[in-house]
Amino acid sequence: MGKIVIYKGGFQYDVVNMFAEELCEGFIALGKDAVVVDILKKEENTIISLLSDSCDAVISFNAIGALTRNGASVYDLFDVPFIALLVDHPFYHYDRFKDIENCTVTCLDLSHIRCLKRVLPRMKTLHLPHAGSLGEENLCCDKDIDILFAGTYIGSEEEAKQKLQGAKNPVLQKIFEDIVQANLDDDAQALDEMFLKYAEEKKITMDNAGMLLLECRTGLNISDFVIRNIKRLRALKILDDAGVTVDIYGDNWPDDLFVNHRIHDAVPFKDVLSLMNRSKLVLDLSFYPEGTHERIFSAMLNGACVLTDYNPYLESIPMINTFKWKDLKQLPERVEALVADSADSFEERAIMQEYAKKHHTWKNRAAKLLESGFLN
Repeated sequence: MGKIVIYKGGFQYDVVNMFAEELCEGFIALGKDAVVVDILKKEENTIISLLSDSCDAVISFNAIGALTRNGASVYDLFDVPFIALLVDHPFYHYDRFKDIENCTVTCLDLSHIRCLKRVLPRMKTLHLPHAGSLGEENLCCDKDIDILFAGTYIGSEEEAKQKLQGAKNPVLQKIFEDIVQANLDDDAQALDEMFLKYAEEKKITMDNAGMLLLECRTGLNISDFVIRNIKRLRALKILDDAGVTVDIYGDNWPDDLFVNHRIHDAVPFKDVLSLMNRSKLVLDLSFYPEGTHERIFSAMLNGACVLTDYNPYLESIPMINTFKWKDLKQLPERVEALVADSADSFEERAIMQEYAKKHHTWKNRAAKLLESGFLN
């Protein structure tokens, strides 16, 4: 039996490295030989030597460590499957994995898979949602946080819109602006599919839709950034204006941005899990068209009710509360009702935790990877 090597490296808040550790523990619990390798601390030759020593696969979050030798991927040279386990849209990491033949890309959102197949039809893909992480095993009985939100402040709405400027031509600029506006008016939609629709309406030549998307992926990435930032700010502002207090943990939030929300410095991911255990409601604002974020499952594992923006994929997962973007004005009322309902629901929280333990841990994701057949 060969070894499964899982890379970790430099990620914000160390959260993805914790995913790597938990995924490794999951493989070991399933009887596999697995090890985590910190590519920031290992010499390249040391890493390559692992590949030549009975390695069943390398699993790399966001495709870090896509090493080459003499212009060729080392994973192709040593016939070791490279599993690029993405926690973002494929376009953010495309250049790392695009030339690796012996590669499988896992996507957290079903629309991401469709997009990747348009631009790289040969690539093997697998839908692999984020998984949750458990902090303390025991659920907190006395919850002292009503509403928790964890995330980084990345600028005002005006600053976000400024990032849209500078497209190659006015037609593309207008398409990106239309995509952003359409997403600000409704639930999250697949940006690449919207782009192709608008491009066709504007008579842009599309002999190769995938090539067009690749040429415009920087603009699509910026559009995604802008939409996520503005929607997050609007949701938090409408709660603030209604007098609903949210405890916000993250980098760069101005102290004077809100009246009622409490701003806290960013804390390590393990501390966020403890905060979830102390919270009645975790607010997730991730805006995926057909996917989910780890915050949802981490909240469930740590005994917090969760409210997130709606998408069709979430309908398949029980015990998740969603809101539609067109109903944003009702968000304060919805949040207050969920906080009130969660006050005396210890039994329900225990049921929710057990469900998440059974279906949405990194051990579950390790099992799905083994079942996929993409490892040696």
